[in-house]
Order: sequence, then C-alpha cells, then structure tokens
Amino acid sequence: MMNIFLRWFKFRWVKAAITFTILIVFSYAFVLPWLSHYLQSKFLSTAPNGVETPATYGIPFERVNILSNNRYLDSYVVNAPSKKQIPEALLIFHGAEETISNWAKCQKLLYDHNISSLVFDYSGFGNSTHDASIKNLNQDAIAAYSYFISKFKNSKVYVLGFSLGNAPMLASIESFKPAPSGMIIGSAFSSLKDLGKYSGKSTSYFKIFAKLIPDVWNNTKAIKVNHIPILVLHSDSDASNPLFMGQEIYALANEPKQFELLHGLKHNAPISDSSQTWWNPVIRFIEGNKNIMNPQDQ
Repeated sequence: MMNIFLRWFKFRWVKAAITFTILIVFSYAFVLPWLSHYLQSKFLSTAPNGVETPATYGIPFERVNILSNNRYLDSYVVNAPSKKQIPEALLIFHGAEETISNWAKCQKLLYDHNISSLVFDYSGFGNSTHDASIKNLNQDAIAAYSYFISKFKNSKVYVLGFSLGNAPMLASIESFKPAPSGMIIGSAFSSLKDLGKYSGKSTSYFKIFAKLIPDVWNNTKAIKVNHIPILVLHSDSDASNPLFMGQEIYALANEPKQFELLHGLKHNAPISDSSQTWWNPVIRFIEGNKNIMNPQDQ
C-alpha cells in the first residue's frame, strides 16, 4: 500500500513540476513580452502633434520626415542665421507626454541666439509612425542624429536630452558618429527602475512596467561610457525626477563635465514660462565651448 502511495505521489509531483515548467516557459515566451509591449505603449505614446510650429513664433522652418527603419519621424528643422565661421546646432530629445509642437517656442529662443535646432517626435509620438517601444526609440535616436549631422555638416553639433529623452540619447551615444561637440542632460531620471520607485508622477502602468522590465534605460550606467563634454542641469523643485537622480548621473560621468543647479523650477520648465531661466546655462554651455573641434574634423 505504501509503495502505491509513493508511486502516486511521485507521479503527481512530476506532473505538477512539468505543468509549472510549461507555464513558466509560456509566460516568458508569450505573456511577459506581450505585457511589456502593452505597458510600453501606455507609458510612451502621446496624442497627435499640436498646432504650434516655429512659424507660430515668426521664424522659418522646414518640416521633415526622418526615416527610422520602416518608420517616419515628424520633425521641425530650424536653420538660424549666424556670422560665425563654425555655427552651432542642437538636436533635441524631448520628454514624455510631449510632441514637437511643445518645443517650437524653444526653437525660437535658440534662433534668437543664432543656434540652429532640430526637434523630432519618436515613433508613436505625435504624428510619427507607430509603435512606441524602447527598442524603436533607441533606433529613432540614431536615425535622428544621422539626419541631423547630414543637415548641419558644417556646424558644431550638440545634443540635448530632456527627461525621458535622455534615455534613448544616452543609450545610443556610442553610435553617434561623428561624436557631438557636447551633450546636455536635462532633468534626467537615473534609471527606469528608480523612476518607478521615486517619481511623484509615475502612473500605475509605469510602476508595474518598471518592476517587470530588465535594467534598460539605466542612465547612470550609460553615462560611464561617454567622454564628450557634458552639462547636467536639474532643479531642486523637480517633482517628477528628483534632484538626486541628476546628481547621481553627474557623479558617475567622466570629465569634462559641469553641473547647473536650478532653483524653484518645475519639471517642465524648458517648455514653460520659466524657459529662459532653464535655457540660459544651456546657451552658455554651447557658446562657451570655444576650443572644441568641429565634430566633422575629429
């Protein structure tokens, strides 16, 4: 009788183990990828682009669809007049829940300082081709930079990330060839996992997403491979990405580097009424790099 019981118990245990293994494999192969894709689309996608363009603020611009694999990225390109032998140009990686229309006023501010600019919508943002995903945004960063340097081949080029935009920018920085003359890291999160824990603005979708995903878009790791000059700026009143996140990125960055502590500015300061205060150190950084070579000559 005991032998029969042991054989039955062993059979039930083996059957349960096989069933459990199948469920684990099925989850990793199908459920988790689907859930990750769903949560990424909730976290990354935005509404269609707004009505504002650089022309709204009285400056000429070109609207360009940048090819990224089989997707098209909607962009505003502003070519600012300059008397400099080597003019400056800035590629902007904007934040979440934003589109290029939110940054048209910033392009006017840069234009007034004789700095050309390009801002683009990632896949799934604004009027760009869907879908939004971490993989696609990283590809978009490389595609946008390639177009940017071809458009401003005789300029000293810079890249600027704001909030979410720092992640695909930093994840792709080693693929930016030739390297930019400098990089601005604005209001960045340290990592997606930290953002899920500490951000005051994280949605329930994102908190789940941050727990499930592997350690992707870790800006504190990505910054370690960078050796071009950087400016990190962060506000002590940022409720979305707390100040310690920017400080941690700066601490782990290689020289040459600068840190600009902003006081009392909200997270969306660069596209708000406080924009001039936020942009002042950015413009000083770009105009102050007198001894940096034109990237095309490196």
